Amino acid sequence: MARLIKYTRGVKTPSSIGAKTCKLMDLCDGSADMPIKAAESEPTIGQHFFATRVDPKSKDVFIFVIHGENSEFYLTDKTGKLRAASVFENGVERLITNEKAAEKYKAEMTLWAGEALILPPTGAAIAGNS
Repeated sequence: MARLIKYTRGVKTPSSIGAKTCKLMDLCDGSADMPIKAAESEPTIGQHFFATRVDPKSKDVFIFVIHGENSEFYLTDKTGKLRAASVFENGVERLITNEKAAEKYKAEMTLWAGEALILPPTGAAIAGNS
């Protein structure tokens, strides 16, 4: 997880999590989008993202996947323990239980564990991100 966090914090162009998702996950008051830095994986199905807040002191890690008009969003930290999950389906975003999210979250963590294997060790510089 440390390799992914280091790599993501080094991403040059920030992105954001929508204010509605941010509020739903109890991370903000919902008045503005929350700035993040995100890395994207390129598997064959869907868009998969690993993200951290722009604030380097934050412990929050976000893993989300977009499948066309639907998405899944997971909140964790460097421990990898799932803290909260939401889904966006049929135009509605809602929280789901961690138990309901567990299987898909585990699949996302497996995908990102594979991505971490190709990154340099946490003590090494990452080309293009320093």
